[in-house]
Amino acid sequence: MNVDGYNREYNIARNKAVTGCFAMFALFFGITCLPFFFEGSKDLMITGYLYPLLFGLEFLTIVPLYYLYFYKREGMGRGDFRFGIFIILFLCILLIQFLLPFVTAGYQTENWSASQMRLDEHVFWLNAIVMILLVPVYEEMVFRGCLFSVFKYWLGNNNYAAAVAVSVVFSACHLQYIDWRSFLTLFLVSLMLVIGRIKTGGILMPIILHALMNAVVIGIQYVSFLQYSGGA
Repeated sequence: MNVDGYNREYNIARNKAVTGCFAMFALFFGITCLPFFFEGSKDLMITGYLYPLLFGLEFLTIVPLYYLYFYKREGMGRGDFRFGIFIILFLCILLIQFLLPFVTAGYQTENWSASQMRLDEHVFWLNAIVMILLVPVYEEMVFRGCLFSVFKYWLGNNNYAAAVAVSVVFSACHLQYIDWRSFLTLFLVSLMLVIGRIKTGGILMPIILHALMNAVVIGIQYVSFLQYSGGA
């Protein structure tokens, strides 16, 4: 058996796999940046239709490609869903989302989040549905699926280093936020999602955690807005 030849072919195949994973992230980032080059994006932003269109495009582009080329790879499929781990991680995410503002003085609602509450009701719900049902699916495919695998390869199969690296990139890619506390929250949440990916060997749990987190956050913001508007 030609061991050197086998190793060489294995390394070539692995490099191609990693390149494909990184290409998925590059595709995601390219679509995310499209509004910077589109003259009508400002008007779409004002009316509230920019993000549903952008997120819908990302979903329709990324999800089919992921299922075609990455879903059957190790650690990138459904995984073994474990309810106990799910509950622990979900509680940790809720603590991060709602305890962090109390321990970081001066935290205020992001302008983008506040602007969502001022949209026409049907536009608000369109944005909410997209952020709950679509965004978690393709973001977990890109970040906890593809990009985490890329960083593991680059960082010598070190889960800890890869988790930190992908969480930094995940938080930095949320261009609608400007407060450092928002980025810290996203970073910590991402670490929880990576743990879910590692513990279950797949991305189903991170997707569900992400979707539930978005639903809870949006729901609480909406109720708070209604209470504030009613008391104003």
